[in-house]
Amino acid sequence: MSGRWWLIAALGGAACSSNLNADDTGVIDTADDTGDTANEDSDTGDSSGDTDTGANDTDTGANDTDDSGIDSGPTCADDAREDDDVVGDATAVAATSHTTGQVCEGDSDWFSVPVGRGCLVDVNLDFAVATGDLDMILYDAEGSVVALGWEETDDENLAYIHGAAASTLYVEVYGYEDAEAPYTLNVTTACEPDPGCDFDDLFEANNTSSTAFPLNAVHTDVVGVLCTDDLDWYEVPFVPYGCHVAVALDFEAEFTDLDLRIYDSDGYLAGRSTSFDDVESTAWYADVEGPVLVAVSGFDSASGQYVLTTDVTCPDYEDVPTCTTDDWFEDNDADDLPTPLNETYTFVDAAMCDDVDRYWAVIPAGCMYQAITTDVGALDVDLDLFDLGDDVVLVESYTDNDVEAVSWIADEPMVGEIAVWPYSGTGAYTLETVLACPDPGPLTCPDDDIFEDNETASVPLNPITTFLEAIACEDDTDFYAAWVPAGCTLSADLVQDDVGDVDLYLWQGATIVDDSENDPPDDEAASWTPSTSRWIDVEVFPFAGGTTYLLETKVTCPAPPG
Repeated sequence: MSGRWWLIAALGGAACSSNLNADDTGVIDTADDTGDTANEDSDTGDSSGDTDTGANDTDTGANDTDDSGIDSGPTCADDAREDDDVVGDATAVAATSHTTGQVCEGDSDWFSVPVGRGCLVDVNLDFAVATGDLDMILYDAEGSVVALGWEETDDENLAYIHGAAASTLYVEVYGYEDAEAPYTLNVTTACEPDPGCDFDDLFEANNTSSTAFPLNAVHTDVVGVLCTDDLDWYEVPFVPYGCHVAVALDFEAEFTDLDLRIYDSDGYLAGRSTSFDDVESTAWYADVEGPVLVAVSGFDSASGQYVLTTDVTCPDYEDVPTCTTDDWFEDNDADDLPTPLNETYTFVDAAMCDDVDRYWAVIPAGCMYQAITTDVGALDVDLDLFDLGDDVVLVESYTDNDVEAVSWIADEPMVGEIAVWPYSGTGAYTLETVLACPDPGPLTCPDDDIFEDNETASVPLNPITTFLEAIACEDDTDFYAAWVPAGCTLSADLVQDDVGDVDLYLWQGATIVDDSENDPPDDEAASWTPSTSRWIDVEVFPFAGGTTYLLETKVTCPAPPG
C-alpha cells in the first residue's frame, strides 16, 4: 500500500491495556451504594439504569450496575510475547518456524531470524484482511529495509537471498492504519551446505540457457554453487540499447577456478573472463536491446561456491550525445583514463568536444582487431590504434572521409588503445570495434579462418610486421593487403604444411609483380619495392587441395640520408 513509508522508522507503539475507573481522589470504587464512603465523589448524573445510590458516587454511565472500576468497552487481548514492540525486544524464532500472534492498535510485533551466507529466506504472514489489514517489513542486521509486504490481501509474502556473512534478520509485523488482527508467521529458510557437489544451489535447474534464473534489472548479488561438469545460467531480463552491463564473479581461487561469460540477446558472446584470479569480471555496452545471459563455468571441471554480481547503468541522454554535455564515457581524455570496450564487438554513440577520446581493449595473440569511426554532420575525426604497453602507434587513419578504419593482427597478447582525435568541428560520432579470434583446435575446411571472407576483399595487414595462421580451403583464394611507402620493400614468406599445396603472388593493381610456386615441402617467398606509396595485395592460392599455412610479412624502408 502506498503512503506507509513513515512506518519503516516506527519501532513500535503503546501496548493495548484495560482502562481502570478511578475516583477523583485516586481511590478505586469497588462497591455499590451500600459501600460508598464519605470520601467518594457525588453521583449527580445517575440515570434510571444506575443502581448506585451512594451520595458521593461519581458514576454517570446509564448502564453502570456496580462500582467494580472496569469499563465495559471493547479491548484487545495481546499475545503472551509482549512486550516485543521494539527491535531490542524482538522474539527470537528459528530459521524455519511457525508462530501465532496478535497485533493490537498502535502495536508492532518484532521477530529475529538467524540467517547464513547464501540462505534463501521466505516469510509468510497469514491473517484475514476482513478482520484487519496487517503488513510486515524485513530488515537486515544494520536496520536497512531489504523486503516489504504491503499487499491488501489475506496474507503477505517476502523472499530474500542473503549474500553477506551469517547474521540476523528482523521481521516487523504491524497493522495498517492501526488495524488489529490475529496472525500466523511462517518462516522457511533454505541454506547451502559447505561447498561440494552432493547438492546444488537454490537457483536450479538453471543448467541451460533456456532455464536461466532471472536476476534483477539493475543490481543483483547472488550466492551460487557450481557442480562438476555443470553450467549455471542467469538472465538479466532486459537491457536497453546503449546501456552498460558489468558482471563480476567472486570465489576462492585457492580451492577452485571458475570462468565467466555473457551473451547478448542474439546469442553472441558479448564478454568473458577466464583468468586464474579470485575475481572474474567482464562488461558490455549493449549494441542491441533485450535480455543478457550470464554463464558460470568451471575450468577443467572445477566446482565450488561463488558470489555473482551484476550492475546495469544507462546514459542520461535519449538520442545521441552532444557537446552541451559531452558523452557518458568522460573523462576518457588522458592516457591513464581510457574507457574499456566490449571484448568481441562494440557499437557506441559518443561526442567529440575539442578533446581526445580514448578507449582500450585486450587483443589476444592470433586475433584480428578492427576499429571504425563514422562522423555525424560536419565533424571530422581521425583514428589511431596504440600498443598501450609500448605506447607506440600501431596503425592510423587520417582521411577526409566520414569513415576512418584501422585493423591489427596480434602475434602476441596485447592491450590496444584507440584514440579518436578531432581534426575539425565538434559533434557526435559512432565507434564500432570487432575482435575476431580463431576457435580452439586446428583450422579445418569448410569452417575456414577468422579472415574470411577475404576471397574478394583483401584483409589489411599490419604496417610493419604481420604474423598469422590461416587455412586455404579448396577453390578459395585468400587475399591480404599491405601498405608500402615508396622505396620500401614488402617481403612475404609462406610456410605450408605437407598436406596440399599453396602458391604465393604479389599484386600491384592488376599486375602480378612477384610470385612463388614451389612444390611442397618447400616454402614460398616473394617481395616487391614499389616506386610510389601504394597498397600491395598478397594472394595465397590453393594449387592442390586445402592446407593450413603461416604467413609472415615485413615492410622495411631504407634509412634516411645523413
